[in-house]
Amino acid sequence: MKVIKINVVKQCKIVNICIIIIDLSYFNPYMLIALAAAAIPVIIHLLNLQKVEKIEFSSLMLLKEIQKSRFRKIRVRQFLLMLVRALIIVFLVLAFADPYLKTITGSGADIRKNAVVFTDSSYSMNVYQDTLPLIQTASNISDYVNTLFSTSDKVTNIYTSVSTGGEGKINFKPDINSILAAAVEKKDGKKNDEIFIISDFQNVNFDRPVRDFSNELSDTYFYLLNVSDKVYANVSVNSVYQETEIPGPGRKIKLKAAIKNEGSNYVQDVRVVLNTGGKVNSEYFINLNPAERKLVDFEFVPEKNGNNEGYVVIEGLNQYDNSLREDDKFLFNVFIPEKIKIGILKSPGSDSKYIISVFDAANGGNKQGGVIFDYSIIGGVSSIDSYDVIFLLGYEPAGNNEMDKLREYLNTGKGIYVFPDENFNGSFLTKLGSVSFSDKKNIGKIEKISEVKTFEPFFEGIFKGKQVDENTFPPVKFYSRYGIIGSGNSYPLISAVNLAPLVYMDRTNYGMLLVSSVSADERMSDFPVNEIFSPLILRSAVYLSYSALASERHQEVINHDTLESNTARADRKKLTEILNRCGVKNYEIVEKDEIGDLRNLVEGNRKGKSLWMFSVLIVILLVIAEMILVKKVYGNKNGFI
Repeated sequence: MKVIKINVVKQCKIVNICIIIIDLSYFNPYMLIALAAAAIPVIIHLLNLQKVEKIEFSSLMLLKEIQKSRFRKIRVRQFLLMLVRALIIVFLVLAFADPYLKTITGSGADIRKNAVVFTDSSYSMNVYQDTLPLIQTASNISDYVNTLFSTSDKVTNIYTSVSTGGEGKINFKPDINSILAAAVEKKDGKKNDEIFIISDFQNVNFDRPVRDFSNELSDTYFYLLNVSDKVYANVSVNSVYQETEIPGPGRKIKLKAAIKNEGSNYVQDVRVVLNTGGKVNSEYFINLNPAERKLVDFEFVPEKNGNNEGYVVIEGLNQYDNSLREDDKFLFNVFIPEKIKIGILKSPGSDSKYIISVFDAANGGNKQGGVIFDYSIIGGVSSIDSYDVIFLLGYEPAGNNEMDKLREYLNTGKGIYVFPDENFNGSFLTKLGSVSFSDKKNIGKIEKISEVKTFEPFFEGIFKGKQVDENTFPPVKFYSRYGIIGSGNSYPLISAVNLAPLVYMDRTNYGMLLVSSVSADERMSDFPVNEIFSPLILRSAVYLSYSALASERHQEVINHDTLESNTARADRKKLTEILNRCGVKNYEIVEKDEIGDLRNLVEGNRKGKSLWMFSVLIVILLVIAEMILVKKVYGNKNGFI
């Protein structure tokens, strides 16, 4: 037995020396040839099985059966030890050979690939980095990406962009949903194998809810190439609001310009200029804290009727405080009606003199001369399309044809003002909007005007910021009035005591409907001589016709997309979260300083999934198993070298 143990220990030393020799051979370029070394443990094991002469001593004969059982176990363990050592050599060779799990795209140039290259060309890409704008850097990278494909591959290049002016169409928004939606489109009946997104990864494009594309993109590999290495400061004219909702001839137009510091630094002496009529109208200087948004008030009197264009612009900032120039100017267009064509339809018993007197007084007071409120008494609905606003004085449509004509008129965006007379049914109103008349009640008393919706454009500028209550206007003497019931998007504009509606507004349809509870003459009340009546009629004529008239103005104003002004970038963590939510499984986020190694990265991924780490892990587990088996086979006395 001692002789046998000594022989086995020597064999173990030989095996371990062989393993060391094989380790050195892994650096051979023909690495896989080293797999032949796996036969060494097998050969040694076979040599160990040669029969040797056995001499039985009398003192050992009683242990013969025990020895046979023990040697069978030893042989099994020796076989397992041989197998483990052979596998150690095999997986060491594989680890150094760097095997890959082949992907669907394959690894050879003979396999045709479909790919899309998205290049962000939105406003934020106009920032200068070093001596080049980001868009130029992105274009250079796009050219480089195209060299990663052969002539047999199908590569589609898409330039994302934002266009909010002119026709108001957005060509291709660079947000992640739009990009992924385009990415899932099949080329030549096949899915895209690779998608390259070249962008500054502006944070705003990743703030929207995202779709799940996991079914469509399970086999597509994404490369997100970041061309920007920092966040740039910027100040923008965020927006311009026209506070005066009903511009009129000779009236001041009030504007509010929102100026925003999009960056994280303090910016001072920002010059904000209002330009109208081709010249500077007024200017202000403001300071802005980081991320602060300030409102600057402007006002001007339009020089003409029709379109009055102007702009608000910021000046006096260097590129370190203001990296984008596209959002420095905000253009606006104020439309002043040149002439409003008013059609008056009345019943035989109604009197239109109070309405007409209001328009005559306004035309006579026009400083620019000419007729603004061009009214006509018409006999029916057949010609109403040529008018911008219609006043119905006790008039009710006769039959469905006239009813349909009035409904079509409203649907074009124009407005109708309805005054009842003493014998008014009003049932047609439910077909025009969401208001209806209830029975006429005899009042016979004087009531105060208790509520006016002063926030509505009808009353803009009339009260000059004063609190309106029941003592603001003279009371109204009511002889009788109709009840008005509203629903949907309708509510009282002017109310008497106990909130009894005097004038109701209905915005249910595209156009607007105003309904009075009393007639336009003095037979039901003295409301036509109340001081609120005249401005109400004039403002109604302008406002009810404004949307229709404004649609005729030309649209050549181009403004930036305000969301593009914020140059903040989505970091790697956010990009990873978004991609995971979208179901994108295979992707690489490549920073600006890593793009130089893109070719190696792409070619490595085209080979497939590298298995060398798994091979190393298996080797470690096999070495542990070998140590356990050596201990089982040879015991602890001689150890293991």
